[in-house]
Amino acid sequence: MLEVAPGDAETEVAAAGRALGQALAGALEQEGVRGHGSAAVPADEALAHVVVEASGRPLVVSNVDLSDARVAGLARDIVATFLNALAEGAGLTLHVRLIEGQRPGSRPRGDLQGAGRRARAELPQAAKGGVMKEVVRTEAAPAPFQGAPYSQAIRANGFVFVSGQIALRPDHAEIVGEGIAEQTEQVFANLAAILEEAGSGLDRLVKTTVFLTDFGDFAAMNEVYARYVTDVPPARATIEVSALPSGAKIEIEAIALAG
Repeated sequence: MLEVAPGDAETEVAAAGRALGQALAGALEQEGVRGHGSAAVPADEALAHVVVEASGRPLVVSNVDLSDARVAGLARDIVATFLNALAEGAGLTLHVRLIEGQRPGSRPRGDLQGAGRRARAELPQAAKGGVMKEVVRTEAAPAPFQGAPYSQAIRANGFVFVSGQIALRPDHAEIVGEGIAEQTEQVFANLAAILEEAGSGLDRLVKTTVFLTDFGDFAAMNEVYARYVTDVPPARATIEVSALPSGAKIEIEAIALAG
């Protein structure tokens, strides 16, 4: 039974997340326990895809600002506080992707890519604590699907955070190639175009996450992947998933140093 000393909501949530993480850490160390997994997590307001990796490197990565999330009328930061404490307690890397739902003041979200485009401001936006985030947008890579409210990439605090890329060409709705090698080539073409627009490049990658629909494609993917990373390759997680948008075999999201 988990018991947390009473206090303000944020303190209690952080303590609960940390305690749960510490409990998970022991279980994850058991022989035969798989150190990664994913699930679709429903809530009243949204549906999220959560990928968990027992990496030993506490980190929470999301395609939305979790500090703006509200749960049951509680103050902001509760979701972010809980997930960060959970990741710290268990040594987890958590990838949280909002698939469908709403956030305050926004339309329902989607996280697919395709040929649809919409005009959007490319001005820097102020975030909490005075940190600036800048939308990165290029015509040389696929636009957000049907105007979905996510960016190709965000440049913030010295880093470039690139949304997951699949093997689509700009202004095309069909996946490039049937094989994993050709699709991986197109994914890297998209990543390179977006990073170039951000003033960065593939040589400045620090972390990638590779999603495969079939782990049997790993070797062929890895052969192409190795040609695009430098002698100091980025950290990487490779995760098998049940399906990807548009029937793609591979999706890669990335974090790079800004130029």
